[in-house]
Amino acid sequence: MAAKRIAVLYRSSLLAQGLEAALRNADGAEVHGLNLDTPGVLGQLKALAPSVIVVDPQELRLESLAEFLEIFQSCPLVHVVSLRWGENAVDILRKERVEVTKARDVLAALVGPHEVGPGE
Repeated sequence: MAAKRIAVLYRSSLLAQGLEAALRNADGAEVHGLNLDTPGVLGQLKALAPSVIVVDPQELRLESLAEFLEIFQSCPLVHVVSLRWGENAVDILRKERVEVTKARDVLAALVGPHEVGPGE
């Protein structure tokens, strides 16, 4: 594994905590486990500026979602790994930025340029 700064976010997720321990043994990985119940954890996450965030979305609180999204946008993220309990799967979300000049460009970015009908 290439040298990466990885933040593993959890509240009580044993899966996330186990993954944190496993990642600590990976060559070149700088792994930080952050308990979501710790005061100031979002500030710690922002200061870490990780390239990878691992999170169990069921442990995110709705009231802090806007702040998480802001941090996700400001960090030099390459991937967000979303754990999926009970499915033996993870979703790996790759950060991608698309320049748009009008609403039609947003639609094309979301559904593909060939799926958007004729326009202006």
